Amino acid sequence: MMEISFIGKSTAAKRLQKEIQRLAKLQKHVFIRGDKGTGKTTVASLLHSGSTREGKLVIVSPAAATGEEVKLFFEKESKNVATLIVQDIQDFSFLYQAKFDRFLKNVQQKPFMQVIVTANSDLQQLRNERKLLSELYDSIHHFEEVVVPPLRERREDIPLLVEHFIQSSCESMNMQLKAIDVNVLDFLARREWAGNVAELKSVIETTVLTSRDGMIELPESLVNEQVQLDSMVKNIRQKKAFSFDGSLSNLEKTLIQKTLDAVDYNQTRAAEILNLSEANLRYRLRKFHILASRKK
Repeated sequence: MMEISFIGKSTAAKRLQKEIQRLAKLQKHVFIRGDKGTGKTTVASLLHSGSTREGKLVIVSPAAATGEEVKLFFEKESKNVATLIVQDIQDFSFLYQAKFDRFLKNVQQKPFMQVIVTANSDLQQLRNERKLLSELYDSIHHFEEVVVPPLRERREDIPLLVEHFIQSSCESMNMQLKAIDVNVLDFLARREWAGNVAELKSVIETTVLTSRDGMIELPESLVNEQVQLDSMVKNIRQKKAFSFDGSLSNLEKTLIQKTLDAVDYNQTRAAEILNLSEANLRYRLRKFHILASRKK
């Protein structure tokens, strides 16, 4: 399901939203730059949907199963195309970059077809690193440029994105809408997302599918007790309110899970390490819905 807008209320998101509205009304080609997973194709698609031009949207990717679609399109302009999106131009071979350059030089202006090129670096850097033909650089460098910010520059947008992905995931899976604890949301907002919005979306889709009891539960692979402890200490230092009991519960659950995993789910040994009675440990396993044995 494609987002109907670029989600966010941060300064960076608002700036990009205005830029999308401006460029959608112009008959100009566009170059979109941004790190992997930031949403470059979403921005390109929004430029298409926001325009008044009639015609279809075509997306060409270097990751296509075969190069035939790329070959046919670059050798002969398709009809009834309003917008052509070429994803990750740096990943195309020089052969296809040359074909695309010839295509750009011969593209018809009436009716206007908007060409949108995406990449993970600026054009000058790509040319210097020999990932972009000089001839193609000359054809693209005058395009209108849009920079999609990484998620680390718009952290205040993470709660909105999480809520959106939860809702869209539940709808697509025909599941009842699930809730998310404020501490889990705080953890997600503070985490470093190397894969940006795409990684966040993937994590939320997975947790919606695996979480029980109508509440979002973080996958164990994401949970790091040091991150949780650092988050609690940071809130205290900043005199910022947070859910004390909830934070302690998340940290306690993580420590119990990791202890069990370290001793191959030997509950007697885990209880000794945690300085708990076995009965107390079993109580906590039930309390936190922790499996008593390793998944097969």
